[in-house]
Amino acid sequence: MNTKVGERGQVTIPKSVRDRYGIQPGMELEVHESADGIVLRKQDLGRTLERLKGTASIGNLSTDEFLAKIRDE
Repeated sequence: MNTKVGERGQVTIPKSVRDRYGIQPGMELEVHESADGIVLRKQDLGRTLERLKGTASIGNLSTDEFLAKIRDE
């Protein structure tokens, strides 16, 4: 199955593939590079959260204290 890259770098995913994987307009996809090329994946919230885990710093506040602080501001 082939597709073309447009002038602005857009690629059309064939309808049969979109239907098979439940890809809808506006859905975010993950783009991964591999030795063989590029891999597109439906964004997985669990994988995204795991990747981001530990990247935010809230100091010595508990989660409840942090949430209370940002809700007050």
